[in-house]
Amino acid sequence: AIPPPEDLEKEVERAVRQKERQIRGLQERLDRAVAAGSLAASKADHLSGLVAQREKELTEKTAAVRRVVGAEDYDLLVEEVEARHRQLAAETSLARSSADVYSDLLGTLHAKHACPVCERSFPSRLDEETVGTRLRRLVEDLPKTVAEKATEERTVERRLADLRAIKTAAEDVDRLKLVELPEMTRELGRLQEEREKTELDLQELRSEMTGLALEEKRLQAVKRKADDIARLCRESRLLATDCGYLEGELAGADLSVSVADVQALLSQLEQRRQQYNTDLAAVIREHRAKQADAQSWSD
Repeated sequence: AIPPPEDLEKEVERAVRQKERQIRGLQERLDRAVAAGSLAASKADHLSGLVAQREKELTEKTAAVRRVVGAEDYDLLVEEVEARHRQLAAETSLARSSADVYSDLLGTLHAKHACPVCERSFPSRLDEETVGTRLRRLVEDLPKTVAEKATEERTVERRLADLRAIKTAAEDVDRLKLVELPEMTRELGRLQEEREKTELDLQELRSEMTGLALEEKRLQAVKRKADDIARLCRESRLLATDCGYLEGELAGADLSVSVADVQALLSQLEQRRQQYNTDLAAVIREHRAKQADAQSWSD
């Protein structure tokens, strides 16, 4: 059934207002999505720059550590060098102490002509000289041994100092390689996924906006037709009323215009009215078809 023109006007007007509200709501969602996408892109770009800086720092500090330790593990190498340093320090100290002990033993042997340890006399002069020769050799060799140990100890001390000098760089390498860069890479991946998802959301929202804008444009066209038909129907009713009045006036007047002429005019108006109704029915069908399309699209 065709609703009265005024009702059709209101129905189409409500549809237009509803579509405009949908467009405003969608525009707000679109604006939020654009802002979220811009924020994610900004964060990703900033983090990418930080990752590049950290990777450069890792490369430089790794090279600095490698110049000192080569291909060896820094922590294990430090443990080895520290252990060697302790060992050399103990050996050097022992060698110095041994020199004093052997010198005392040699002095006791010469003074008492007896074993400096058990203080018993030697069976022969040859035994005494043999022991004395060994003690003298030890006493004579120990300074060289002490010097060699001390030299090696200083070398190891310098090596240890070099290793300790790059301790911070070695710790930074481990921190960057094992903690910071993996965490930053994971976060960058998350941001990139978020950025891609936002782009997909934006594409969907823009496509939806295009559909809504087209539907709103069609509704505006329907509204213009409904407004025109309502206006024509109002004019038709006014003309019909005027013609009825004119017909009554002509019936009692001696004029050249006959009642048949008025009837012909009314017939023309009726034809026009029927044409308006036909146009109105077409508008209603189009409007309702668009409503059904919009409903199925939104579902």
